[in-house]
Amino acid sequence: MATKKKLVSAERQKLSRDVVIQAAIKLTDEIGIEALSMRKLADELKVEAMSLYNHVKNKDDLLSAMVDEVVAQMYLPDCDKPWRQEIEQATISAHTVLMKHHWSSMLLVSRPAVGSAKLAHFNAIQGCFVNAGFSPQMADQVRHVIEGHLYGFTLQKLLYPTPEGDYAKAASQFLPVLPRDLFPHSYALVETVATSNYDGKHYFEFGLNLLLDGIQKILDAEKSQRKVKKSAPKSATR
Repeated sequence: MATKKKLVSAERQKLSRDVVIQAAIKLTDEIGIEALSMRKLADELKVEAMSLYNHVKNKDDLLSAMVDEVVAQMYLPDCDKPWRQEIEQATISAHTVLMKHHWSSMLLVSRPAVGSAKLAHFNAIQGCFVNAGFSPQMADQVRHVIEGHLYGFTLQKLLYPTPEGDYAKAASQFLPVLPRDLFPHSYALVETVATSNYDGKHYFEFGLNLLLDGIQKILDAEKSQRKVKKSAPKSATR
């Protein structure tokens, strides 16, 4: 009995909430979110499964903490600096982190995330757009568009990965099964990739810069409208 108590005591001293979360992230990176279980995590940490519940309430609490830790690895933009460079750096950083932790994108888009890191990140992105000159409502709209590109591009890349290695070879193998008369534009594109005149790859930054250019135009238009309204003579009162 004394030996068992010493083992339990040693487990509690070794474990902490942060240790559990970091181990869970590392394990999930290796085996995937579907395979993660409290028992497997306990085995990874070489502790009894029940000892984990001294640091996380349940698996749902663990997943929320893991998501928040992933967000904490992303660049947190500075609202006092030029909005475009901060949003661009933050979004590229987020994409890089999400690609590192393949399982995290689905969790972030499919469950409420109210951890301190997520709230800080949300607040900073919203603040960058507000400080740039958008109303809170318009800032919310453009922030949502950026998030759509971030998660849409990331999930598509994870769920429908492009062929590794030689794109031209992969395209050449696909050409024979693509009816040219039925899908002429698709055939022309694949043929261009097959002849190595176009690599067929899609780039995250390309889409992001299209969005940022569009947001800048909206912002410039809103600022111009404000100047016109401000400079317009007031109607004489009777």
